[in-house]
Parts: sequence; structure tokens; C-alpha cells
Amino acid sequence: MTTQDHRKRPRLEEGKDPSQTAAPTFRSHPPPQSTLPTTTSFSTPAGAAFSSSSLLSSPSLMLLQTEVRALRTELKHSQSIRSIERRDAAQSESRLKRRLADAYEEASQARETIESLRAQVDRHSEAMEESRREWLQRLRWYEERWEREMGRDKDDEDDYKDRGRCALLQERLDAAMDQVRGLEDCIRDAEARRASAEEKATEATRLLRSSGTKCEEDEAENDGGGGGAVVEIPRDLRIRLAETERSNRELQRRNETLTSRAKDAIQDKERALSCGRKVALLEREVRDLTRQVEEGREATRRWAEFRNVLVEEGGSLLSSAAEGQGNGDDVVAMTTSDGGIPSFASSMVPPEIWTVVRNFKTLRSDASDLKEEIARVTQLAEAHSRRCQSLELQLNEGSRSIAKLEKMVDDREASISRLEVEYRKIVAREDIWKREAEGMRSLLNTYEHQETSLRQQQSSKERTIKNADGLQLSLDSAREELKLLSETNVKLVAKIDELEKERKLSKDELDQVLKKFHKLRDALMQERAKAETATILAAKAETLAGKGSFNPDCTRVLHLESNPLADAMREKFRKEIESLKRRLEEAETAAAASSSSLIADQQGGDVTTTTLTTTPDPANKSKSSLDSLTSRDSSNIDAQKLHARLKEQFRNQIALFRQGVYLITGFKIDMSQSQGGGSDSDCQIFTVRSIYGEDEGDHLMFKWSPKKKSKLDMLNTDMAHLLMNGPSGVYVKEHGSWPGFMASVTLQLFDQQTVL
Repeated sequence: MTTQDHRKRPRLEEGKDPSQTAAPTFRSHPPPQSTLPTTTSFSTPAGAAFSSSSLLSSPSLMLLQTEVRALRTELKHSQSIRSIERRDAAQSESRLKRRLADAYEEASQARETIESLRAQVDRHSEAMEESRREWLQRLRWYEERWEREMGRDKDDEDDYKDRGRCALLQERLDAAMDQVRGLEDCIRDAEARRASAEEKATEATRLLRSSGTKCEEDEAENDGGGGGAVVEIPRDLRIRLAETERSNRELQRRNETLTSRAKDAIQDKERALSCGRKVALLEREVRDLTRQVEEGREATRRWAEFRNVLVEEGGSLLSSAAEGQGNGDDVVAMTTSDGGIPSFASSMVPPEIWTVVRNFKTLRSDASDLKEEIARVTQLAEAHSRRCQSLELQLNEGSRSIAKLEKMVDDREASISRLEVEYRKIVAREDIWKREAEGMRSLLNTYEHQETSLRQQQSSKERTIKNADGLQLSLDSAREELKLLSETNVKLVAKIDELEKERKLSKDELDQVLKKFHKLRDALMQERAKAETATILAAKAETLAGKGSFNPDCTRVLHLESNPLADAMREKFRKEIESLKRRLEEAETAAAASSSSLIADQQGGDVTTTTLTTTPDPANKSKSSLDSLTSRDSSNIDAQKLHARLKEQFRNQIALFRQGVYLITGFKIDMSQSQGGGSDSDCQIFTVRSIYGEDEGDHLMFKWSPKKKSKLDMLNTDMAHLLMNGPSGVYVKEHGSWPGFMASVTLQLFDQQTVL
């Protein structure tokens, strides 16, 4: 985007008040076809014209004005860069605040999850403690009951399964503990990085504040040395710095609270670890108890078998003893209610057998009790298995929460890396500001040095006062231009936003159109493919039909007695023969009618015969000539149309080429023939206009003779005079490079017309 006419500097005209006009600027009016200017005139506030000799006597004044313009351009450039950097700083500050708010929310969510996990671990530890106490009581009871039973076997298969399951649970618990330790390490690293990032941010804000105040003091001093202008410190910048400090203090307080919360979380994790160890011990005790229960079951089964054997053996023995005494009572009646041996059976049954029988009774009652206990224990085992399944589900949920925490840690590390990148950008910008301030300071020092040397060289005091007034006026005009540029900058920013919105809308529309175009193109390609296949099939069908092939299923061959084509040809030839016969008869009758005249006058007859035989038909001649004329006219018309189309195509291609060169290089080039006589008639004049030119009259003119293969010469124009005396002329004067000169001109005009 370029601006027109509002950047043009005012020029001092003759007869006007110097206080109402700008500083005197040099203007040259050379002829268009001459070489570089040799004489120059300019207007002064008093209206007096000076020649080139008086101008050459003060070259430092021209250099001073050139440097003033360069300083204005650099000042505008630096101000625009600083405004952009202020905007970037504000945006980065807002982004940092949003990120810190997000981090605070994430930390609060993490603390809530940690508290929920801690509550779950507490509930789990309480439940496991209760189950441990219950199993310890049962273990003591089993130890008292089965301390005499040492010959018990083990069920290896069930024990192996239980051990494998317990080992799997232990491995899962160890993996979870390792993940917790890794998360603790990541949190510590993140806290260290956060602390380093905060230190860097505080240091960057302090450096920015010091560099901003220093640059503002330097600018105030430089403006005071150049024209007495004072640049105030922006109030918005001070407000933003104060807000940044306040936000930094708030962030420090938040960080302190977060560190305290992190310590609490670490303590909670330590409690969780202790609970995990307790859970491991309880699970080990549960495994031991289950093993003991299984061993008790096996022992019970074996004792039941032993009891059956004893009952069978002891029952037969008791029945035989009773039959020997003639007593037919039941065997069970031989024992008392308390399991003792009766007096009448003491002589018949050995006491060992009665002891075994009494033990059988007690063991039977104990076995019934044991069955009830075993049923209760199995119920408890099933309840504990369900509890283990619920614990496994909780462990899976804990692993998922750990994965979420790991993702949060990764996001925080990424945000910290982005903050470090922004910090490096801020440091780089600070270095750029320092270098720009040093460059401005050196330029102002050279300006003051040249001003002092100019004052020493000048002889008259009035001339110095006039130059100072002119410079003051130029500074005033520069200030007005700065105000105007600031207003135009605001307008351009608004226009840029509108154009950006329009560009987005047009881009969306273009995407939709492109989608439709792609769909239509695909459909067209499919239709073309179908048409090509249909054409190929039709050609094949025509070829086969021409060869006489047919489908015998749906086609029958009809054999005609006579060929219709031969009959038609025969009829045609017959008609032609008849017409020729009629013509021959007419010719014979005409010859017979004219034979009398031939006999009367032989010469006349010869002449007539010769005339009849040699004279062509005039109708045929006129017809052939008409056909040749029409064919020639049609060929001429076709050639003219082709020539016109070629010319139009060449014209369109040339216009497209010129437009592309204008868009790529930024120069509009027009070529014309030199109007001078003699050797200049073969020269070509190139008029070059830049896309960043302030006025339509700002152009450059070059002369070149292709036949003589001479070098390129630049003709005298106002713009050529201004540029050759500026920094761009060094490329031609010292290096002889016209491309470098044109590139420098483009950059200079771009800096003058465009606000970065």
C-alpha cells in the first residue's frame, strides 16, 4: 500500500513569506534529452536567484540537508519500529497472563485430583487394616486348632496361581510408584524452570525499563541539540510498566502459594507411599492366610477319609462285641453322652477303640463347625476378591490420572520453552535498540560537527541566520509531517484490518469456488473418459461393420439376387449414354443443316468450322473465373483474420509482460524513439516510473542506442538530479552499476512512502 501527495514536502516559492513556507529546496529544469545537469538554480526566501557557482561554494549545505532528510527518515523508521515493539510487548504480556492463569487453574485441578487420590488411599488403607485385623484373629484361631497337624500337604497349583496374581499386583504397584517418583522429579524440574523464567522475566523488565528510560533521555537530548524539540515519555508505557510490576508481584505470591501446595502434595505422596507399603504387607498376610485356609481344607479332607475308615473298622468291631454278649443295641449306645466308655463294654472293647470313637464324635462335631467356618471363610474370600477387583479399577484410574498429570507437565515444559524463546527475542530487540541509539547518536555527532564547520566557513552572519531559520522551518514541517503520518498510520491500520477481513472472506469464497471447480473438473474428466471409451467402442464397431462382421445371435445375412449398387451404377451409365446420344444426334442435325452453307462458301465454312472447333464455351469460362476469384478472396480474408488475431495475441502478451515486470520490479518502463535528427534518431528513450513515486512527474529517463552498442545514459530530470546528489548516486559514480542504483532508489522511496 502506498500513499499519494501527503508526504510531499512543501517548497518555498518566490514572493511568499519565509515563515509560512518550508525550507528552500533545490529545483532544476533541464531539457529532457540532455545529459546530467551542469547548472542549477534555487529560490531563496528573499526571492534572489543564485547560479551553480554560488551553490558549489556551499556543498556542505546540500550535504546537511541530505543528512537532515536521512535523519527524518530514520527517526520515522525507529518510531514505527518502537510502536510495533510496544504492541508486541503488550500482546506478549497478555499472552503470559493468560498462560499463568491457565497454569494456576491446572495446578488447582491437580491439587483436587491429588486430594481425591489421597482420600481414596486413606479409605483403602482403613479397609485393609480392618481386613488385616480380622485375618489375624482368624489366623490365631486356626493356629490353635491345627498346631498338632504338621503333616499337611500343600496344594501347589492354587498356591502358584495366587502367587502369580499377587506378583502381578505387586508389579503394578511398583510401576505406579515409579511413575509417581518420575512425576515428582518432573514437578521439581518444572518448578526450577519456572523460577529461572521468573528471574529472567524480572531481569528483562528491569532492562527494558532502564533501556527505555535511557533511549528516551538520548532522544530528548538529540532532539534538543537538533532543533530544541522535547519528546515526552509515553504515559501508556509507564502505566504498562507499573501493571507489569504489579502482575509480577502477584505472580510471585501465587508461586509461593504453589510451592507450599507442592510441599503439601509431596507430603501426601509420602503418605501414599507408606500406605502402599502397608497395602503390600496386608496383601502378603492375605496370601499367607489363604494358603493356610487351603492347607486346612486339605487336612480336613484327609481327616474325613481317616474318619470314614475308622468308622467302618470301629463300627464292625463294636457290632461283633455286642453280638458276643447277646446285646442287640445300637453301637452308638455303648458310649455315654459325654463320650466316655460304659462299664459293661469296658471288658469287651479295647480302651483305645473307645478313645478313637470318642475322638470321632468330637471330630465330627468339630468338622461340622469347620464346615460352617469354611463357608464363612469362602464368603469372606469372595468379598476380598471383589474388593481386589475394585482396587484394580482404582489403580487403573490412578494410572490414567498419572498420565493426565504427565501431559500437564509436558504442556508446562512447552510453555516454559516458549517463554524462553520470547525472552531471547526481547534480548535481541534490546540489542537492536541499543545499536539504533548508537547510530542515531553518531549521526547527530556528525551533524553537529558539520554544523560547526559550516559556521566557521561561512563569512556572513545573516546567511547563517537565514539557514538556521530555514532549518527551523524544515523541522516544523517535519513535525507537521510526523503528525500527519501518525494520523495516516491510524487510518492505514484500520484499512489494513478491513482489508484483512475482506481477504479472509475472499479466501473462504475462493476455497469454496476451488472445491466446486475441482468437483466439476473431476466430473468433466470422468465424462471425457466416458466419451473417449464410447468413441473407441464406436470406432471398433464401425471397423467391424466395415469388415462385415456381425452377431449371429441377433443378425441374419440376406443374400440378394442382384447387387443394388451395381444396378444403380448401371442405370447411371445408361442415362449418361442416352444423353450423349441425344447430343450427338443434335450435332449431326446441326452439321447437316450447315452443309449447304459449307458447299456455297468453302472458306467461310472452313472459318466457321474452325471457329466452332476452337472457340470455348463462354459460360464455362465465366464460371471458372468466378470460382477462382471467390477462392482468392476467401483466402485473403482468412489471412487477414489470422494476421489480426496474431497481432491481438502479441499485444495481449506484451501487456501481460509489462504488467508482470511492473509488479515484480516496481518500475513501469515506457520506450519511445528519439525525436532528434542525425545520430540521435537511432536512440531509444526509456521512461522509468517507480511504484513508490510521490508524483506522476517523478520519473527517470535513459537513452540507449542498440546499433552503436553504447552505454546507458541517464537524462536530466528533477528526480535524476535529486537522486544523483544523494546516497544512491554512489552506485553509478564509483561502481558504474545501474541495477544497484535502481535497487537503492526503490529502497529509498519505499522508506519514504511506507510505514513499517
